[in-house]
Amino acid sequence: WLNFGHTVGHALEQVSEYQMSHGRAVALGLLAETYLSMHLGYVQSKLIEVLEQLFDIFDIPLKLEGIQVEADALKQALKQS
Repeated sequence: WLNFGHTVGHALEQVSEYQMSHGRAVALGLLAETYLSMHLGYVQSKLIEVLEQLFDIFDIPLKLEGIQVEADALKQALKQS
């Protein structure tokens, strides 16, 4: 549980050259890992809705406006995490 969101979050921080805060990166990691869990059949889509509502309440932006993240670089960073 402690690592939930951190694998993807740390990779996002790295590929964004730390333009993204740790909290925002981990929040996006939570969402990404929940999407993956949903597609693997471990959680229901309702959990994604709940996370998105929480991020909205706490004003955590989900769009990467102004931050470039290359898919290949993200994949490589995920391998190193």
